[in-house]
Amino acid sequence: GADEIAWHTDGRTFLGERPTIGSLSLGATASFQLRRMRTVWPELGGGDDGVDRSTPQRDLLLADGDLLVMHGPTQRHWHHRVPKAASRRPRININFRYILPGTADAERGQQAYYKYMVHGDATLATGRSMHELMRRAGSLLSFAAPTPRVQAAPPL
Repeated sequence: GADEIAWHTDGRTFLGERPTIGSLSLGATASFQLRRMRTVWPELGGGDDGVDRSTPQRDLLLADGDLLVMHGPTQRHWHHRVPKAASRRPRININFRYILPGTADAERGQQAYYKYMVHGDATLATGRSMHELMRRAGSLLSFAAPTPRVQAAPPL
C-alpha cells in the first residue's frame, strides 16, 4: 500500500518511436492513472508542469490477471502512475517492453530499467550488477546473459 510509481512516461529512444508496453497485474486491485501532457518532458523547476488540464485524467482499476497495453502515441502524449493506496493488499506487476537491439543506447536502456526496478531513484546503486544477476545459476534473467564464445577445434 505504501509503494507507488510516480508520474512518468516510458518514451525512450531505445523503445522506438511508438513502443508497445504490456503491464500484467497479479494480486490485489490497484489504481492506474493517466494524464495527458502538452509537453511530455516538462521543464524541471519551471512554472509550467506540461499537464493538459483540458483533458480529464483517466482512472483505471487493474485487477488480478488484467493486462494493460499502452501502444502507439501513448508515451508521447501521456504520463501514467500507480498512486499510493493505504488499503491496498500485496500485488505484483510485470511489465513487458521490447528494447530495440543495435541502437546506440540499447545497453544503457537495459541498465537504466534494471537500476530503477532494483534500486528505485537511489543515486548510488548497491548490490549485484545486472550482469552478475544474469550470469547467476538459476537466475530468471539467465536467458538474456551473453553466452561465451567457444572456439571450435581445428579439423583433424
